[in-house]
Amino acid sequence: MKTKYGYILLANFSPPQCICNSSTEPRPQHISEQELSVITSCFNRWKQEVKSTIEEYERCIGGLKDDISETYEQEHLKHVNIHYSLDIMAIL
Repeated sequence: MKTKYGYILLANFSPPQCICNSSTEPRPQHISEQELSVITSCFNRWKQEVKSTIEEYERCIGGLKDDISETYEQEHLKHVNIHYSLDIMAIL
């Protein structure tokens, strides 16, 4: 490499080493047991809240499925009104 003062020999040149972790995930270098405990308890609480919400949604979906199946199993909905069908045919 040439500079205004002359040539610099770069035979032993090595690029600077990265002092960061090779991991792509951001994380602190140090964490105390207390901090870890707080984070763990928060994650566990959030996990339980999500599970509870999912269970509630599943119960609601199950109830809706039951309501729909019961609605279409009612006898008066199974019969076709013949008079109505004949009235439509007469109009056509």
